[in-house]
Amino acid sequence: MVDLVSLVLGVASGAANGTFPIFIKTPRVLAADVHPVVFQLYKSAWVCFFGCALLAIQAAQGAPLVFTPWASASAAAWIPSGLATIVAVPLVGVGTSVLATAATGSVLSFLVFWLGFHEKVKYHDVFGAELPAAPAYLLGSVVGMAGRVY
Repeated sequence: MVDLVSLVLGVASGAANGTFPIFIKTPRVLAADVHPVVFQLYKSAWVCFFGCALLAIQAAQGAPLVFTPWASASAAAWIPSGLATIVAVPLVGVGTSVLATAATGSVLSFLVFWLGFHEKVKYHDVFGAELPAAPAYLLGSVVGMAGRVY
């Protein structure tokens, strides 16, 4: 069974990532003519603030603080990702930008964990051949996302 907290956090993450580009096109932000780097800095400052607050809560509860280089790599990738989104939204729109982000993230995560980290995928009998169905499901998801935008 799926851990309910993990599921709720995953949905909340998807909602937050899917909605933050909307604010880039609000009349106040457009009128302010904020440079993408400034917008990213503002967004990153709040992420840092909440991250530090969560670390302080964890430390106060006596939980160990564990460092992983993957966190640094993720943060390093997140900043150019955010900048690209901030620049893309006014140029191509929220829908296309979110579609590209979600589709690229889904495909990249699947391929990295399947091929790079050798995560097991379930194989199915398809007309006598054992094939992984996950790539077809992923393709269907990406095509479905695109169908919602275009």
